[in-house]
Amino acid sequence: MKKIAYIFAIGTALLATTSCKQNTEPKFERAVSMELNTPPLANQLYTLTPDGTIDLTWSQPDWGFAAAATYQVEASFEEDFHYYENGTPSFYFTMPTEYHSCAASVKMSDLAVAICTLRGITDPSEYTEEPARKVYLRVHGYINGILESSVYSNVIALEQVKEYCAVRVPGSLYIIGNYLGDWIAPDPGNADKLADWRLREPEDGIDSKVYTGSVNYGPGAMFRFYSALTGWDADSWGAQKDDNPVEFTFTDGEFNGKIDGPGFKGSYSFPDWAGGTMNMTVNLNDKTFIITTN
Repeated sequence: MKKIAYIFAIGTALLATTSCKQNTEPKFERAVSMELNTPPLANQLYTLTPDGTIDLTWSQPDWGFAAAATYQVEASFEEDFHYYENGTPSFYFTMPTEYHSCAASVKMSDLAVAICTLRGITDPSEYTEEPARKVYLRVHGYINGILESSVYSNVIALEQVKEYCAVRVPGSLYIIGNYLGDWIAPDPGNADKLADWRLREPEDGIDSKVYTGSVNYGPGAMFRFYSALTGWDADSWGAQKDDNPVEFTFTDGEFNGKIDGPGFKGSYSFPDWAGGTMNMTVNLNDKTFIITTN
């Protein structure tokens, strides 16, 4: 009898242990709220600058476990981000910078771009000075790969925000190489000379970091890329870290390679290239580089 009781006690303990393990497994739950705190200076004037920041904090959504979440700040001129009172859809702008904690130093440059976009400005020539305005903010939180995790915070207002001209335009990736004999330096003063030697983001793909374009390149092509005209070192993208060229060839009129940076200065060298049109696509997200020639 004692032996049976002993075996029963062991079985009960094992069941209890198994049940405990099952109960402690992380289980996703849909979050229903997230509290965005109003900054202490929300009623004062914010004069936006390219290098400034605005500190925001918010509560972590309750997804049932401590998730590795992503947050983005959104801006609108209307408190109701979804609809006006008359039912006409309102507009809002999702700032591109992603945050991974519940405290962020939001870039004033992002907010300036948001305001210019909400104003409908598509070219710097369209920009006009206007008084400081009220801007509404909210935070969008989500777990990458889980569509149901999407949750939005409450809306807060910054009462007086004065933007500057920060028009959102497609980004450029400059080709710096031997196409004119001597290499043209990637300096701001050479922007006009380099205007025809760059790849661009599409109009509907701003901030995509995917750049395309075609150039007519002479024999023996050698080049690397620059994401900004800030000199030789800071914003270079190339085939390797060291400042030495790496030789490549085409296979059936196509080249598929890798690119890395910033700060990578190893140039792409095609010594067998006889000259002609190169159709280039550079994706800085997965760091791939493709050239087609036919």
